[in-house]
Amino acid sequence: MTISSTHPAAGALTAYAAPRGGRPAALFAMAPEHLPALFPAPLLDRLKGLFDIDESLFAQGYDEESLAPVLAETEILITGWGAPRLDSAALTAAPRLRAVLHTGGTVREVISDACWERGLLVSLDELLAGSDIVSVHAPDTPQTYRMLNRERLALIPDGATLINTARGALIDPEALTEELLSRRLNAILDVTEPEPLPRNSPLRLRPNVFLTPHIAGSLGNELERLGRSVVEEVERLLGGLPLLHPVIQADLGRVA
Repeated sequence: MTISSTHPAAGALTAYAAPRGGRPAALFAMAPEHLPALFPAPLLDRLKGLFDIDESLFAQGYDEESLAPVLAETEILITGWGAPRLDSAALTAAPRLRAVLHTGGTVREVISDACWERGLLVSLDELLAGSDIVSVHAPDTPQTYRMLNRERLALIPDGATLINTARGALIDPEALTEELLSRRLNAILDVTEPEPLPRNSPLRLRPNVFLTPHIAGSLGNELERLGRSVVEEVERLLGGLPLLHPVIQADLGRVA
């Protein structure tokens, strides 16, 4: 099972194992009044296009008898403000649960020790071997250099997709090139080593490789979002409220 939050400290690597059958079943676990703000109609339509979810059904307590058959089939739980705690009983009631996607507020009130005891946060090698999509987000540090080396790339299943929007140095370029030229893997690469790739790089013309120029954060409305974030932080600062995105010294070793 994967736990994701819209307010991460800074992730290193995320992965997702695609469902083997039809569309996964999902369930909202939050106070209902927050849904319109979190998921306006266009976003809600996108969600409903991805998996089966009832927009009128909310889990506000996992012990509700009427929710038992729904929880038994739920694979994705979308949590937010007002979400009940995922304790051992809740996890037992949702045996097919594969991902918890948290929209707002601290995740600490949602996650219990039982989540970790059920074998969530696995080794990197295990994660790679069981993932159909691998997305790399770690900073470039001595500890992350060649984090995905030849041996670890070989663990990723045939036909899987590797996404790197972090730094090219995290992946062994020669090993990655061999994997991609063999068409065993697909890749979406915003960063490479060297960067940019030479004009004669064989990866430039491969149908299983999608290259982007590492400037996505400097185009379009992304810049406005950055500015808006600063304005919102100033408003909180002047209003005597805690900042939403503080930089914590303990995190500096693993953030960009």
